[in-house]
Amino acid sequence: MLAKRVSLTRDLKFYSKNMENTQMEREERVRGNLKSSRNSGSPLRISRSTQRGANPTIVHRLKIMQKPL
Repeated sequence: MLAKRVSLTRDLKFYSKNMENTQMEREERVRGNLKSSRNSGSPLRISRSTQRGANPTIVHRLKIMQKPL
């Protein structure tokens, strides 16, 4: 019983760490996209791939982030 509980918590920790990593990677990728678009001087535009099938909330967040402050 106790061993099972230990393995469960270990799995949970591993899972949450993985989620954090993927979240950070995604944010870095978003930042990279913003940098490149800002440097090229292009208007507000998101890559075709995100417009086609991606999560609309992420696309919306990208648009908000791309607006110059």
